[in-house]
Amino acid sequence: MIRPMPELVFVPPPGGADRDADLAAALAAEVGAQDAAALVATAAPERRPDRVCVLLGAACEGEGALPAEDLPRTIAVLSAAPESERFAAAAELAGRAGAAFHVNSEAIAPLHALGVPARHLQLGYAESWAETLGPAPSPAPEVLRDRAGYFDWVAALRALHRGAVVVHEEALGVAPLVPDRHLFLAAPDRLEALAANLAGEPERLERVRAAALEFLRAALPMALAAAALIGSARMLVAQPLPAAAGSIPGQPAPSSK
Repeated sequence: MIRPMPELVFVPPPGGADRDADLAAALAAEVGAQDAAALVATAAPERRPDRVCVLLGAACEGEGALPAEDLPRTIAVLSAAPESERFAAAAELAGRAGAAFHVNSEAIAPLHALGVPARHLQLGYAESWAETLGPAPSPAPEVLRDRAGYFDWVAALRALHRGAVVVHEEALGVAPLVPDRHLFLAAPDRLEALAANLAGEPERLERVRAAALEFLRAALPMALAAAALIGSARMLVAQPLPAAAGSIPGQPAPSSK
């Protein structure tokens, strides 16, 4: 059975951080390159039978981004670190969504423990990010503090696309990136010193920068994440459109043309 091709509407949090807006734009571009319709919205979009919303980052961490009745036709892409208050709020929403992903592989087990059947969404190289974010003329170390002990994939990828070399606090979920080959990890009290030492080794920085980008292009194209979202969206649009609030039980929900 050939499932219908959906339209994916990416919904970052209103007035949210650049990281969520950048991720929405990158994923929408990759979805569009695979012949699926995609757009980025700044508010809850109009309901349509072929439309699936994708909530990103902080948009998953509170009420109001979408009406509750639209969540069964929604994909939640979480980025909050487990054991944080933001994670608890995001997990609660993800449990009501039609599908759920987390960008850090180490967050999947905690979500499963909460009863959320989430999957890992491996982010990676996006041509649109390479065009809009960089790279810089020469590499420089960029220090990233941890997110409650978990690797910050979105921040790290944005830095790598800008041509920076990531110096991240020791964290879970770094793989398949390899420390000292694609990035550097250090204890919290060693981050600044390590970054300062690396700044004096331009050849080493260039070697790590080039290796990281080559690995991302070859092994972690963002197209794989886009394909996973399209697959989930096709499953969701094959189901009846959820009833709108205030609809009459037993009557079809209204839909727009």
